[in-house]
Amino acid sequence: MKKLVSLLLALTMILSMAVIANAEDEPVTLKVLWWGSQTRHDTTTALCKLYEETHPNVKIEIDYAAWSDYWTKLATQVSGDTLPDVIQMDYGYLTQYAENGVLANLDEYIAAGRMDVSNAAESIIASGKWNGSVYAIPTGTNALVLMYNPALVEGYDVPTYMTYEEYIDLCKQLYADKGLTENYLAGADMNRLRFYVRNYGYELYNEDQTALGFTDAQLIADQFEYVGTSIKEGWGLNPAKSVAADTFSSITAGDTWAVLHWTNELNATETGNGVSLQMVALPAADDAVRPATFFKPSMFWSVAEKSQVKDAAVDFINFYINDLRTYEICGTDRGFPISSVVLEALTPGFSEQNQKIAAILNDMAATGNTSPIMPSDPTASAEVSDLYGDYIEKIQYGQITDYKAAAEEFMEKANELLSAGK
Repeated sequence: MKKLVSLLLALTMILSMAVIANAEDEPVTLKVLWWGSQTRHDTTTALCKLYEETHPNVKIEIDYAAWSDYWTKLATQVSGDTLPDVIQMDYGYLTQYAENGVLANLDEYIAAGRMDVSNAAESIIASGKWNGSVYAIPTGTNALVLMYNPALVEGYDVPTYMTYEEYIDLCKQLYADKGLTENYLAGADMNRLRFYVRNYGYELYNEDQTALGFTDAQLIADQFEYVGTSIKEGWGLNPAKSVAADTFSSITAGDTWAVLHWTNELNATETGNGVSLQMVALPAADDAVRPATFFKPSMFWSVAEKSQVKDAAVDFINFYINDLRTYEICGTDRGFPISSVVLEALTPGFSEQNQKIAAILNDMAATGNTSPIMPSDPTASAEVSDLYGDYIEKIQYGQITDYKAAAEEFMEKANELLSAGK
């Protein structure tokens, strides 16, 4: 009897493998969507062609957009039930799309080894979880940093780690001596506020995501004041001279010497500006109780829940994170590889740019200048971010000067949006 059962099990496994093999031979059309610069578009297109060459039964239809248009495009596709199979996803939008049933649960593929994350740190994979399950696979890791043009600030000390006071003093000195401006504090958005409150042990949103994660409006007023003061005194980039962030050229606008970017954007930023850049950590609050910086998945790949070719979509993502040729073609534009095996193999051949990225990330880790990443943002965070942007714009143009009153008003409205959004 035992022999019969074993034989039946063996036959079942053989038949199952045959079905999978036959399915993998069947023609498949795989739709892939991403955002990014022209450089990312070119390299990802080349990667898709390589995948087609190594998977003759697969035809990839590519689609992409700039960051500023991407989420509108994706929302339209959700509404029209025309989602692609593979979706580039951002940490800030993960909760929204996972809880609304747009993304596929990838747990079973990981358990079966079809999505091989065995060489990735658990903390990295956990960043793609929602409600305890994996809905997104990180393409790599990176951190927000200040990128600056060393040629513009030659002779001036730019420490890797600065307090806000030290950073502002340097900004004022560079403006007085050379007319240079910065675009970190002057171009403030919710990320600047996030980093500031994290310095004091808070998160941007509370645990159940029904309100902001702090109650002191002065923290917001501080950021409003940084913006207003930088524009008024001239050392911050005037918004009238700003250019779109997704062109990666804001570092040359109005003799700007420092801007906020992710480490994985170094290549595109240098290429777009035609300059060699350096990176330092973001300024920290003078009385900070913890580092604000965190290592973030640069972005994710997700699979659409309604995809009719989930197996092929999973295989494409698995190919991306585990095949050396991915990074030989795309470099580290989407972050450093999450696979320790891939990273170890690539390190000896890193470019000068990647060596600079590795240096700042390794130094942050070695010196303890990072803290754990926060939970993904709530669904209503996009509305809160837009609201914050409205206040910042009015401050930049001098329409708001009572920063504390504006901060209290913003906090009340933001909490209403978050409470209603939940």
